[in-house]
Amino acid sequence: MGFRFRKSIKIAPGVRVNVGKRGVSSISVGKTNIGKRGVYQNINIPGTGVSYRAKIGGGTPRRKTRASRSKTKKEVLQVTLKLLEDGTLIFEDSKGHPLPEALVREAKRQQRSSIEAWLEEQCHKYNANHQELLNIHLATPPPEGKVIVNPKPRPPRLQKPGIMAKIFKGYRKRIEEKNKAAQQEYLKALERWKRAEESLRTDVEVMEQVLGKALSSLQWPRETIVNFEIVDDGRKVLVDVDLPEIEDMPTKEAKVNRRNLRLTIRERSQKQIRLDYLWHIHAVGFRIIGEIFAHLPSVEMVVLSAYSQRVDKRTGTVKDDYLYSVRVLRDEWREINFSNLKALDVVASFDRFEVRRKITKTGVISAIEPFEQ
Repeated sequence: MGFRFRKSIKIAPGVRVNVGKRGVSSISVGKTNIGKRGVYQNINIPGTGVSYRAKIGGGTPRRKTRASRSKTKKEVLQVTLKLLEDGTLIFEDSKGHPLPEALVREAKRQQRSSIEAWLEEQCHKYNANHQELLNIHLATPPPEGKVIVNPKPRPPRLQKPGIMAKIFKGYRKRIEEKNKAAQQEYLKALERWKRAEESLRTDVEVMEQVLGKALSSLQWPRETIVNFEIVDDGRKVLVDVDLPEIEDMPTKEAKVNRRNLRLTIRERSQKQIRLDYLWHIHAVGFRIIGEIFAHLPSVEMVVLSAYSQRVDKRTGTVKDDYLYSVRVLRDEWREINFSNLKALDVVASFDRFEVRRKITKTGVISAIEPFEQ
């Protein structure tokens, strides 16, 4: 399918954290001292030079812990965590060798809260891409007030004459000339601003440049192609969005298993993937519509149509299918509470507008004919 509109913008993805097959990362979980007679934990008392040496395992325990100025040479073991693709947690020493089970148990006992916190962090990273896909719309700006494309110049702060200006005529004259020059420069800047404001509202070429720059600078989880055209003397924007395919949606999710200190990796159901895809593609359209209204104050209507590449089961060939098409008026868009977008059902929000789409309760979306204007 050829592009319907002449202006094309690529929204490139930002930097992402990738989870490799051999794990995510590693951290130090603390230091365990291993003496000749067993495994020990040292607790230093700051400012005293005294340390308590409590025996953890091996040998016969003494009746009480002895406080002394410790001069015993101890080996410090640096423990590193690694997380495998299946969520299994591996404990290694500084040379990459697996720790004996006794030391693994001791590391878990000493550093359990640190390990759990690290697992939470890795779980968040694992699921981050999925959350980004679902939350694109949360950064949508309101149609007025937040995005300032052309900041208005501020009046200058004029210097007030002091005692010296009252006494010396030449000093007062220099202040007056300086203030006059500042005021004249401000008036020139104000005129330039007024011309730029007028161009932003009436000059289609300027509007295209502003919108193109705004869209191309967005932080986006997937590469997305946007084609648009500004018509009706700048009052309407026609948009086509090339959506990611449903095959690009994450198929797994992670949860922290605190009991066994690992990540549990689960397959997402096909229904959930379809529903997530629906949410994602509507979030994409919602964000783009919002950026248009926020950056182009003269636009009264946005007509956005979104399509994706899918296999035609009748021929086996890949073709472009429009999945939804929507007409949105600025007055309708203003009614959305942009300070509480987390509470918004982004799929249902399109029902408020003139929309074409075919969706089943299980998330199956069928092709439609898009709006032309």
